[in-house]
Amino acid sequence: MIVEKGATLCKEIEDVLRAELQNEVYLLTQIIPDLKKVIDQTTEDIKVPDDTTSGARQTSLNYAFRVFVRTMNSHFSPLVLCLDDLQWADASSLDIIQLLLSDVQNKYTLMIIGCYCSNEVDGNHTLSASLDALSEMQKQNDKLLSLTQMELGNLGKEDVNHAVMSMLSFDDASRTHRLA
Repeated sequence: MIVEKGATLCKEIEDVLRAELQNEVYLLTQIIPDLKKVIDQTTEDIKVPDDTTSGARQTSLNYAFRVFVRTMNSHFSPLVLCLDDLQWADASSLDIIQLLLSDVQNKYTLMIIGCYCSNEVDGNHTLSASLDALSEMQKQNDKLLSLTQMELGNLGKEDVNHAVMSMLSFDDASRTHRLA
């Protein structure tokens, strides 16, 4: 029964994506290869024309990604995306995050948890500009976006030792102290 329900859900997702994106579903399978397990493999045969400009490709990709997130969010709500090491993200990736967070057509709850090493991000970093843009977006429409920033410090040796103890099911801290 669970397998049938999963197959039905996959088919529903594929149908919605195909109806909305048509041949551009191919773009999604290029950046999310596991989607090929859900979407019919014939999408591999579709190619983007060589004369398409990079701006047009980016616009198509942005639209396809928004439709994908809306579709997934309609089946899994709230949808939580955890993105780590954002200090290494390029400007296009950060733009897509902004697009997703500003998507007024997505009627479901989307939460993005972004993590980065603050010691690697200064005021001139692309991530700083992106965070500033998100803050400005929140000021303009606080119902669209709720931005919360938290700074977490490094874990201390005791914290790491406690985590190691939990993973190994040990009660004696002295047995795992050297592993921390």
